[in-house]
Amino acid sequence: MIGNNIKKLRMQRGMTQKNLADLLFVSPQAVSRWENNEVEPSIGTITEMAKIFNVTTDEILGVESAPAEPVVVERVVTEKEYVYKEAPPQVLAVCDSCKKKITEPSDIAQRLMNGGAYCAKCKKARDESARREVYAKAERKRRLSFIWGGIVAAILLLIALGLTTKFGVKSFLIGLPVSAAGFCFLSCLILDNNFIGDVVMEIWSWGFVKMPGIIFTLDIDGCLFFIGVKILFAVLGFLLGLIAAVAAVAIGTVLSVFVYPFALRRNITKPDYVDY
Repeated sequence: MIGNNIKKLRMQRGMTQKNLADLLFVSPQAVSRWENNEVEPSIGTITEMAKIFNVTTDEILGVESAPAEPVVVERVVTEKEYVYKEAPPQVLAVCDSCKKKITEPSDIAQRLMNGGAYCAKCKKARDESARREVYAKAERKRRLSFIWGGIVAAILLLIALGLTTKFGVKSFLIGLPVSAAGFCFLSCLILDNNFIGDVVMEIWSWGFVKMPGIIFTLDIDGCLFFIGVKILFAVLGFLLGLIAAVAAVAIGTVLSVFVYPFALRRNITKPDYVDY
């Protein structure tokens, strides 16, 4: 049987099933199935095995050649040297970016949740791209803070100039720091790397008070009383929310004057910083 011949020749060469499988670029399971006579290898594979074992294909197939006329020849015994092909390197992963096969563990720069990986070159390129995007985003925020903060400061300054006709130069002198504070306040909100936005929202939330329940009778007077109290509570709730909003903006504006220089510096030196 072919399987027995393959096994005999392999063992004569001191080879394991894996050694033979690597040379034929097949799995050790395939060699095992050949030797157990479960399946037969292809003609091309038998030819390759004949080269590896340095025998004829007939010897593997178990075909006896026709007897030839006896010829007296001088028998020369030579030592056989076997040279095996180097097995192909094992592919550990395929880069999700450049689709390059990674065969060395040191070349795997990052493992992904989906089982993929990035090679060192692609990981470095992606990190550099992400870094540039972070800096570009920070620059856009900084540019917007200058534009919108400048617009608010200009509006406040124009209002102060308009009031000089009625209140004199004092209104303009007061308008200067107010416009500067308005610039700092809006800029801090746009930069979004400081606590001003959180302070404003927290103080504003104080104005949203849950009103108590109303007890009334199910008659005309009771219904009118209920409607009147509901309207009163609505107006009161609106006023409380408005007062809280004004207080939040006022406190946030005052604080932003001191926070803005640090927020601007952080935007430039740590563009990926986010204040939670």
